[in-house]
Amino acid sequence: MSAHKTVIGPKPMTEEQVRKAPWMKVALAELGKGIHEIPGGKDFEAEHFRALSENNPRYSLLDWKKINKELAHRLTVNDGMQMEVKNIQVSKYLASTTIDRYTKVDTKKDGGHEWRMQAWCAAFVNWCLRQSGVKPLGSARAADWLKYGVSVEDPEPGAVTIVKPSPQWEVKGGSGHLAFFGGYEGDNVWILGGNQSRRVSWISKPSDRIVGFRWPKES
Repeated sequence: MSAHKTVIGPKPMTEEQVRKAPWMKVALAELGKGIHEIPGGKDFEAEHFRALSENNPRYSLLDWKKINKELAHRLTVNDGMQMEVKNIQVSKYLASTTIDRYTKVDTKKDGGHEWRMQAWCAAFVNWCLRQSGVKPLGSARAADWLKYGVSVEDPEPGAVTIVKPSPQWEVKGGSGHLAFFGGYEGDNVWILGGNQSRRVSWISKPSDRIVGFRWPKES
């Protein structure tokens, strides 16, 4: 008896729905690639320093075990290229927006830190729209998309969906989450987006978390 893979997500879109929202064809193709973010571990600065020293003699004169960690940290902040190369697919989404820095450092509960790409949910939406020939907003900030296109009350698959931030992210200045509408299932909404558990995926959100649906004016 053959095993069946569990399909996560709403029912498949019809050809007519894809025709109306061609960016969903792009988004679904990215989903099929299994794209996900690769975070930088605690040894990221050391890895970066070694990469620098291979191509720059002045760094090789320094012993990593003795180097001032704050100096190494600043070097890495000023040149996040290693993280960008590790996450070339995520970088291409961010490059489609007006954001000027693709990497950041998250402080962990244990006092350590972890290198991450900047929040890329809005960048994913922006890139998919642009790739399909539809003019995007250009912003990497989810809440800004409440001004995009036209508001829709009864969304069709492909509608740009703005989700309000969770309380813990709101206090940190988070602007929410952005993805594409896939359909309703009971009191929940299926959305396809990037940076969902650090990957391109389908997830389900309670309907009361949605603050708006938008549709491109030109589509």
